[in-house]
Amino acid sequence: MRVVIVPGKQDGFRQDDAAYSSDNKLWRLHNIVLPATTLLETDVAVDLCTERSAASDIEESHTGPIFPEGYSVQSPISDFFLSGVIAAAARNEKVPSFHASSQAKDYMTRWLSHRAQGRKPVTITLRESDYNENQNSNKDAWLKFADGLDIEKFVPIFIRDTERTFDANDRDFDRFDVCIPAAVNLQLRMALYELSWINMMVPNGPGELCRHCSATRYLYFKVITGDGDTTSKVLIASQGLELGGQLPYATQFQRLVWEPDELDVINREFSAMEKIIGDNPILHPTEPAQENQRAPIETAVQLHMTGRIEEAASVFQNIVRTEPDNADAWHFLGIIAAQTGHTDAARKMISQAIGINALQANYFISLARVETNTGNHKSAISALNKAISIDPEDAGAYADLAEVLHATADHKNAEAAMMRALQISPSTVDFYERAARMLQDNGNSAEAANFYRKAIDVRTEILEKAQTQQSHMSEIPRISLGQI
Repeated sequence: MRVVIVPGKQDGFRQDDAAYSSDNKLWRLHNIVLPATTLLETDVAVDLCTERSAASDIEESHTGPIFPEGYSVQSPISDFFLSGVIAAAARNEKVPSFHASSQAKDYMTRWLSHRAQGRKPVTITLRESDYNENQNSNKDAWLKFADGLDIEKFVPIFIRDTERTFDANDRDFDRFDVCIPAAVNLQLRMALYELSWINMMVPNGPGELCRHCSATRYLYFKVITGDGDTTSKVLIASQGLELGGQLPYATQFQRLVWEPDELDVINREFSAMEKIIGDNPILHPTEPAQENQRAPIETAVQLHMTGRIEEAASVFQNIVRTEPDNADAWHFLGIIAAQTGHTDAARKMISQAIGINALQANYFISLARVETNTGNHKSAISALNKAISIDPEDAGAYADLAEVLHATADHKNAEAAMMRALQISPSTVDFYERAARMLQDNGNSAEAANFYRKAIDVRTEILEKAQTQQSHMSEIPRISLGQI
């Protein structure tokens, strides 16, 4: 692997990334990014370019694949999302793992030996940053948890945020072991994580060392923070991670906890993991836990729904390679092809799905939309009528049929189809708006206005119900894709 660091325009960094000073970014480059390349299980060459022209020279001479796909120095794109890793796991690819060097483990073994004295090390990694403070650790809860540990069996070891490691006036941690070397050296941090009995943390950069190391055991709390830049529900869902679920490549001793790092939650999860680990002779299983596995098509659908089209397509493609009769995968590939402007491919893929299973109304609806977009109204009408014959209560099929008929100037049948859609689904705002546009096109502005008003009323009613329901919700909602 060859890693190329391409300089940005502001002191060698991007102008639109995290709000750190250039000095802070430079420190992170040399103490986080570059050392991270030494944790990989493959030989890595690193080019730290000081001019973009130097990176362009490397790019021109390179003949192999480039990540991110489609990247060039002249037209850079950034793509380092967890969704790429989740998609790889869904394709049954082995996810690479970080590991510390033997020398780093030797140093940390010596550091631990006279502190642990035969007890089980429990690391507590704190996030105490001035950046996105709402994502910080609940320091009081972690201190109380550490105080409550059985010191005959366990030794708590705090790894403080690097920003706070050198605060001499903070006396809260005087009674505990605080590992300063791990806070400032990535190799030593990784070694400590691998050598510890359990590692506990909230979402932060160092947490990724555990989440991507098969030889660690961890409890990772507070996965979602309502207004966190990197921990919102929408962002987590777009990573392809099932809300409330686990990483598909996690072992049985690696667990995401979808609740805040409050004392009762911490104690409960620690006790549960202690029972799971027990006297298991396999200290660090490297194989993913079976209970963490999810049907690849569910992951692909979630990635598609949240806009990660390339990752979704890669999973669907892998499915049809291994299961060529999987009609749903062919159908979704056809939808993606249509979304990306590959009309002929879309038609072929959706037709492939229909050839496998001709009893799915939604396949014909998708085919009709492809035909409509290419002006083949007769074929679109035929496909929609087929969808309705399969499912006479499919309101969407009637609404789509109405629009195609409207485009062919068959206004009477178009109006009848749209009214049927509204009869079946009278709470669909989109149908009222589509009906209004059709009426407006036909010159019936007064009736169109009535439908627009109805759309507003229905939307208001839906929003009010949603707000009322949300105020009574105490659990994290899950995205359920099992029936799709």
